[in-house]
Amino acid sequence: MEGNIFKKGFNEQTYSRDNGAFIEYWTNRRYTADQTGQTIEVEQGDYLKDGVLYCGKCDTPKTKFIAPLGATEDAPKTDIVRCVCRCEKDAFDDYDLKQKVHDEAKYIKALRDNGIPEGRLREYTFENDTEKGQMYNNAKSYADAFDYFYKIGKGLIFYGPCGTGKTFYAVAIANALIDRMIPCKVTNFATISNELQSAGNKQAYIDSFNDYRLLVIDDFGIERDTSFMDEVVYQIVNSRYIAKKPIIITTNLTKDELNHPADKIKRVVSRLVEMSGDDGRFEFTGKDKRIV
Repeated sequence: MEGNIFKKGFNEQTYSRDNGAFIEYWTNRRYTADQTGQTIEVEQGDYLKDGVLYCGKCDTPKTKFIAPLGATEDAPKTDIVRCVCRCEKDAFDDYDLKQKVHDEAKYIKALRDNGIPEGRLREYTFENDTEKGQMYNNAKSYADAFDYFYKIGKGLIFYGPCGTGKTFYAVAIANALIDRMIPCKVTNFATISNELQSAGNKQAYIDSFNDYRLLVIDDFGIERDTSFMDEVVYQIVNSRYIAKKPIIITTNLTKDELNHPADKIKRVVSRLVEMSGDDGRFEFTGKDKRIV
């Protein structure tokens, strides 16, 4: 029995194979194999060939014969079961791809919501850089090669006057890495101080900064209120120093102040300088771009 099953006389057809092992029939656009209880959608154009249902779109089987359950390997293949035709497989693959993209987008959004909570900073991206000068090249190169820099624990120090682009490029690196599903955190010590006050477990909060592959500390300086906060700063930086996890800082400190730091920040700066290396410290110059 072959041909388009929607042709006259085929729409509700019942027949059995010579061995009587199974019965198959079509009713209301459904194809049923009694032995397995499977039901298959029958589309316009689908057809039978040698007892097998074929897809009318891709001409590949929608069903196949197998040996009965419990039969020996050489037993006749008399039971019919559903299989996936080529166009159905393509549809599954397309769905899986779309689902993967959807899941990745949700994960990236979660990373960005957690890692860069300040909305305006999410616009600090390499794509939004209107200058694309040497600092763009430096920051972009670091982001592109981050896997390597992460392995060796290399960070960066962006130093110079206010409004010269330090924060923009530091956060652009974080945004680029988050787009690659790499957890990053952008913060500053004023935010850390505020969040620490409401933290139930203060040590757990401090330790949480080590969960990120990259930590960006914006506006690093010496203006901290208490010796307790000085110790918090040291713990955060030192824990990443020990774990060889990179930190990027932006600071208004001068080159001389980085080379000869005040006693108040000497322990912290010495670690940051070591982690960045000579080739990881970049001076930003020029006028304050925020002043028109």
